[in-house]
Amino acid sequence: MRKLIGGNYGFKRTYRIKNNFFIRNSDNLFPSGRSAFISLVEYLFKKNNLSKIEIPTFLCESIAQSLHRYNFDYSFYSINKKFELKPKLKKDTITLLVNLFGMNDENIKKIVKNNSGQSFIIDMTHSILNKNFSLEKKENTEIFFSLRKFSPVMAGMSSIKNMQSVLNSRYLRLFKDNIELKKKRYKYFKLENKPIDIFFENKMIRQFSNHEKKLKRIFHTKVPKIMPVLLNGINWNEVRRKRKNNFLYLTKKIKKKFKIINLGNLRKSVTPMFLVLDLGKHRDNIKKFLFSKRILTPVHWPKSKFVNYRNFKVEKKMTETLLSIPIDQRYNYTHMELISKNLLKY
Repeated sequence: MRKLIGGNYGFKRTYRIKNNFFIRNSDNLFPSGRSAFISLVEYLFKKNNLSKIEIPTFLCESIAQSLHRYNFDYSFYSINKKFELKPKLKKDTITLLVNLFGMNDENIKKIVKNNSGQSFIIDMTHSILNKNFSLEKKENTEIFFSLRKFSPVMAGMSSIKNMQSVLNSRYLRLFKDNIELKKKRYKYFKLENKPIDIFFENKMIRQFSNHEKKLKRIFHTKVPKIMPVLLNGINWNEVRRKRKNNFLYLTKKIKKKFKIINLGNLRKSVTPMFLVLDLGKHRDNIKKFLFSKRILTPVHWPKSKFVNYRNFKVEKKMTETLLSIPIDQRYNYTHMELISKNLLKY
């Protein structure tokens, strides 16, 4: 059977939704979250005459990789076992705050409120579907996020406008090819009870990997006119509903046996990105076991080559023990039941 949980999104026909958020704010769209972030760093360096930025150690490697690519001066700061951010807040430095798994709302509000003279960038990727989210910002903050964790569209967004006037032809070709590949993926996996075509699946994996490598090299470009239309065609209320329901269902099934890190995502105001488990020394073996059952579980985040973990023991442990379980809008209770049965079977 072709049934697969996790991995890249497929793309199906979209519908016209009355909420025109992405149409109204199309000038704030970027080719990726990385692109939106780098544009913000450049903007704040120039605006506030700054030259350094500090970022959390527990973070997607692509952030440090992007800063390294542009030779920006950056440093790492720690988080504690509760995932609370502990920035150093030096006066000549921008501070990146990340709402890790949607659990840092109050932590971030307190840091910003108590340091009005500091320049902040807030990564809202994990919480863009939370209640009352908007692009509005405080005087000393800018925000950005990636939309790829919640949708099949390669896109990022920020609180400043994308000032690029030229659409990079290589990026446009990549954007179109990626959408077409995701259409093929959706069509293939929609037929869950059909035989597995290993050759086709491996080919898709190679193509998606190649797309990702190309996207990592693209930062400064105008986005295609179709991007906000595609994003606006997604029923985001349905996305919220399904994610919340899947998260609640799976939590009830496995909470007695497994340590769930982001139980706070059960709050009505929060829309979860994943269900995050702390599996201790069993993490890698459980990940392999689920993979054998065609359940793909990402690690947020693997060790980064840019970090010296001798100085960050809490973060090192997180990279070795945490596993993210898919609960997104592609799935229903049947899929959550399959995940829970296999987890409990291990």
